[in-house]
Amino acid sequence: MKTFKARGVVLRETEAGESDKRLILLCKDYGRLHVYARGARKPRSKFIAAAQLFTYGDFVISDGGRFLAMAQAEPIESFYGLRNGYDKLRAAHYIAEICEKTVLADTPADELLLLLLKTLSVLSRPEKNPEGDSAAAPKQVPPEQAAIVFLFRFYKYYGIAPEINGCCLCGDAFEAEPDENKIFFCDEGTLCGACAPKKPYRTALGKSSRAALKYILESELSRAFLFRVNGAVLDELKRAGQLFWDSHFQIKLVSDNL
Repeated sequence: MKTFKARGVVLRETEAGESDKRLILLCKDYGRLHVYARGARKPRSKFIAAAQLFTYGDFVISDGGRFLAMAQAEPIESFYGLRNGYDKLRAAHYIAEICEKTVLADTPADELLLLLLKTLSVLSRPEKNPEGDSAAAPKQVPPEQAAIVFLFRFYKYYGIAPEINGCCLCGDAFEAEPDENKIFFCDEGTLCGACAPKKPYRTALGKSSRAALKYILESELSRAFLFRVNGAVLDELKRAGQLFWDSHFQIKLVSDNL
């Protein structure tokens, strides 16, 4: 029986037998792995910490031919702060399911793993640091906003980032302000008012929403979450993200839509 090392995040955990777990991992070098963790539900199990949902860790995995089994595990980060709010946990489930349903086995996923880790880190931030000095702590990002950033950066990772610098059909650069020149969003990206009738599935995209989308896609990952928008802009971005997902992936997500 051969063994190998893998570093990754637990995307899903399900009970198996009386005390075991079946895990789905997103791993840097191996993509999606289905791993059996024997005895992981026992109170004194050596896997009890590493086999928790969203845990980032180093794993030693045994390949018995028929299935993979966890031999050793060392947690690196548990992202415990995700458990401090329903909206945080809901957003984390949403992005984990996207990874689970789209990543293939035996396909390196280093860039996607980095995106996932950054998003989980942003979601798990406390509103104040332990000393109560909120000014010194990273700013809290609304969970819906963090998930939207993940979604559009995921499209970029996947190689299908939407066109945002002009009309995806005619090339209009939107020199006029969006309020004067109505802009929409479709399965290819931004769309001018004149071309909108050619795309039956579209949604309106205001000036602030387009600016936010440009920032999400063009910023360095370390800064992609650092912006502020109101609820109306978030709603437009959510509709645009969902439309793009439905257009490019024939996958129904179990997690609640954002």
